[in-house]
Amino acid sequence: MICRAIFVFLLFPFNAMAAWTPPATPDPEAILREARADAVAGRVEDSLAKHVWFFQHALDHGSSLYGVRLSNALEDWATLGKSYPPALKKLRQTRDDAAKKVIEHKADVREVFNDMLAINEQLKEEDKTVQVFSQLDREAPNVALELYDLAQPSLVNLKQFKLCGKYLDPKKGYDAIADVYRMNLKYAESHQSPAEETQWRQYAEKTFSNEVSTLVALLVVNDRTPEAKRIAEISAKELKCLGRDASIEAALQGKLPRQRPRDIVEIKGK
Repeated sequence: MICRAIFVFLLFPFNAMAAWTPPATPDPEAILREARADAVAGRVEDSLAKHVWFFQHALDHGSSLYGVRLSNALEDWATLGKSYPPALKKLRQTRDDAAKKVIEHKADVREVFNDMLAINEQLKEEDKTVQVFSQLDREAPNVALELYDLAQPSLVNLKQFKLCGKYLDPKKGYDAIADVYRMNLKYAESHQSPAEETQWRQYAEKTFSNEVSTLVALLVVNDRTPEAKRIAEISAKELKCLGRDASIEAALQGKLPRQRPRDIVEIKGK
């Protein structure tokens, strides 16, 4: 009788720590909130399970969580990994799985590359992004070309300027930058508050200036100064300013600007 009581007692904690499973009708936002609460309360196994579920399944319930999935949610997961090593190991495994799919050109390569890129940014391991892109450059340059716009900030941060030069298309690159700039200006104009409109307009101008400066400087360091000057002239007209932007002037001397934090937007192709 005593032995049986001990057996039941030993079973109890095992059952109490059974792995978390999602409910029949999961609410991704609620599960993410629970993951954060679990981490604070020390329920690290549950927190990790919920972070993994959110990353793998949140978009099954709608695309509105795309940005959260690759920014705040990953940041929380990486933070959990600092105090709970299995969480860090799982995050790196998730990154490595995505990198393998990119190299093998499986699934939607832009979506998967963006997943890998976002994880590397949270882990401060942008060199891993550069390694994958460099391998694509050697083995599948057509795929590298498709992904270059996503990879460029990491390549610039690690000073892979010559590699960037192989994939620069000044007209296409500038047109994409200008399209986003005009879209941001329209968004700014839609605000009722003058303060909000000013804030968004400044954001649009700073982003435009930074991205144009990067394009111009990359052209200069790759011995394509005439193209760089042409882009600088077009951008001055776009900004409707009397003289060229100071950072763009510096870019004409080959000085690359500090890269702004990447905006996480839903990837729908180039």
